[in-house]
Amino acid sequence: MNRSMIFICTILLAAFFGLNITGCSQPESLRIGTILILTDQNGERLSVEVEMLNGMQMAIKEINEEGGILGTKIELIHKDCQGDPELAKKQFREIAAQSPAAVITIYTHITAALVPLATELKTIQLATMATGEGITDNAPYSFRYWPQSSDEGRAILPLVDKLRVRKLGLINIDNAYGNSVSNELSRLLTTKEVTTQKIVYNKINPSLHERLKAFVDCDAISFTCFPSDIEPLAKAIREEYPNMPLIGPNSISSSHYLKNPIFDGIYVAAPLVYNPASPYLGNVGTRFEETYGLPLSQYSAIGYDIITLLTQIIGKNGASPDAIKNTFEAGFVFPGLFGDVVNAQGSHHMTYQLIPAKIKNQKLKYQRR
Repeated sequence: MNRSMIFICTILLAAFFGLNITGCSQPESLRIGTILILTDQNGERLSVEVEMLNGMQMAIKEINEEGGILGTKIELIHKDCQGDPELAKKQFREIAAQSPAAVITIYTHITAALVPLATELKTIQLATMATGEGITDNAPYSFRYWPQSSDEGRAILPLVDKLRVRKLGLINIDNAYGNSVSNELSRLLTTKEVTTQKIVYNKINPSLHERLKAFVDCDAISFTCFPSDIEPLAKAIREEYPNMPLIGPNSISSSHYLKNPIFDGIYVAAPLVYNPASPYLGNVGTRFEETYGLPLSQYSAIGYDIITLLTQIIGKNGASPDAIKNTFEAGFVFPGLFGDVVNAQGSHHMTYQLIPAKIKNQKLKYQRR
């Protein structure tokens, strides 16, 4: 595959960062670190997060088979923090000591915990699957490639209009991610004169059913949770309100959930990576399925994309922290698997478009706006 045409920078960026790399000595390998949550604290394997690692590994394998970046092979150093921010901090220091081009991190609470370390060590942190609002603001060496809370909230607004909602029930896991999404959506809905009723939870247990009765006068319910909670939480809501419209997190658009009848009829703000007609996918999905026996999901796609984006920046402008930092801050357009990703000048937050959709007959149907 020819990658030379994939990464498209603005004219300003090209002029500002045009470099002559002829004659530069090359290191033996280019290290990229990643701190993921591959197992929970009971040692159980987490499929979604493993898919992201698989996407990263596939991208690196393909790049290395083509000769690497400027003739240098890529080495991926990956760690499993099991969702523990303190362990993640220790692992970040260990990886940073090996002079990586960047450390890719996951989820809001892990990313936020590592921002001060990235700043202290002047090590690039690339966060993904981290939705918390503003977590990479005022963080000179931290950047994010994933929709934040307000992005997801704005994508849900057309669904609220479509369903003619005047009061929306909000239920979310009680952590930085869940509260950020619910609070941002509630804030956005005030502009539409839609009221909200909010419930937070820590565990899905019988007492949650009693608390769900607070939604009795709502027109629809929006729920926010980690992938592992999606099925039991949707089931609990369905048992209490079998006919009430539900709006799920964008994770629910994955093929992991489409075949389960409990999700039929649920609305979602979905990424374009599930659109089979998307011109951005090429045959990446086919190659991923042949390699791992799974359909391409937004998790494997973001793993693939974030490696592609990072290595193209390095190939153009070099692997030093300041070169990568300056490239991000100069702004660019990256046509990845999710469509055109615009990184505005000075921004530390890249997102992709989310489209209102509905799960119907085990398929994701994008809605007309």
